[in-house]
Amino acid sequence: MSDQLKDETITVDTIFGTLRVVVTREALNALCGDGSGRRDGRELISTNYDTIAQVATMKFEADEAEDNGTVRVSEGDLEL
Repeated sequence: MSDQLKDETITVDTIFGTLRVVVTREALNALCGDGSGRRDGRELISTNYDTIAQVATMKFEADEAEDNGTVRVSEGDLEL
């Protein structure tokens, strides 16, 4: 069930190097809102990896990384 999801941390290889990306619980809940049934965070990330990687890269390019270089992908970021 989606209420069991938690923030997931992944790495994304980009032209800028490897980014540390946190995909928030809210973003994962939005991704599982497609009615396809129960899935865990890692499965949702795998299924939507290209979109998450694109968003993370765009946020990094826009200088929206945190002080430690981590890029946080939230629900609002996925409303493309």
